[in-house]
Amino acid sequence: MRLGCWSLRLAAVAVPLAIGACKGGGGGDSGGASSAQTKGASLKMGAALSMTGAAATYGQSQKNGLEAATEEVNGGNTLQGIKLELLVEDDATSKEQGINVFQRFINTDKVSVIIGPTLSTTATAADPLAQQARVPVLAISNTFFTKAGYDVMKKALADETVTVVDTQTFAKPDRDFSAQLTAIKGKNPEILVVSALADNAAAIVAQARQLGYAGAILGGNGFNSPAFIKNAGPAAEGVLVGTSWNSASTAPANQRFKELMQKRGVNPDQFSAQAYSGVLIVAEAVRKAGFKTGRDEVKNGFAQVKDLDTPLGKFSFTPTRDAQHEPAVQQVKNGKFEIVQ
Repeated sequence: MRLGCWSLRLAAVAVPLAIGACKGGGGGDSGGASSAQTKGASLKMGAALSMTGAAATYGQSQKNGLEAATEEVNGGNTLQGIKLELLVEDDATSKEQGINVFQRFINTDKVSVIIGPTLSTTATAADPLAQQARVPVLAISNTFFTKAGYDVMKKALADETVTVVDTQTFAKPDRDFSAQLTAIKGKNPEILVVSALADNAAAIVAQARQLGYAGAILGGNGFNSPAFIKNAGPAAEGVLVGTSWNSASTAPANQRFKELMQKRGVNPDQFSAQAYSGVLIVAEAVRKAGFKTGRDEVKNGFAQVKDLDTPLGKFSFTPTRDAQHEPAVQQVKNGKFEIVQ
């Protein structure tokens, strides 16, 4: 098989949930959040989300999922009187703003856990602050960079002895991809692999079709948004993409999630499903910690999360704190994502 590849080297959104735990042992709290469970206590969750900037389409989906899950957990009263308090701040798809938000969560709001940020590039700048302050971070959409997504694709293709005939790169602000697409099309690839955020992805796919490329297209994690389909229009038809959320799952946790999103008038996607699952994981960590809400206790509780029912399926953390659950593949059909069975 002949293949053309793209990579974006300046920005990132990635697939799985992961936890960045603070160094050191458990036990006492070291960051200001109370470690004792008291009647009527609250646990503050700080969510750093890209509500503006290049990743705003993902941040809004994440906010929807976080809010729905927080209301669900608090309404169920399953934490022995502890209420989850969600604090959402805009990281503006910016390293600098992400750092500011983390500092506020750590030093002013005294949160027990930070959720986010939306992009991995922001996480690489802000996460060390949480590490130093011993605040656990639940990364609901980070792996590393979008370039890393391309690197994973490249390795997988090599493992399957698929020949990569050309690789083209671009910058996030780019809007005209005709030169790169023309070069790739000239190599007659059977499939085009693209690692990019939704806006770039939509433009690349649309321009590829306009230039007469009729072959298959495989997208990276940035494609997993209804915004990609909307912006790419008919050109999105048939595009394949891996996803951490099986929208067709009939598991009760997934059905409940979709029901809550529908009530809110929200079209659920992978990013809202991951965010919703993140809050369920925080709540489970509190239970595993003996209903204590300190930073160290929550961190230690995360390590004990095992086979938790979430919209993503049965969820556990690996020994290296990565997410463990079943992924899926979806394809755009009739203007919607459908799971490939």
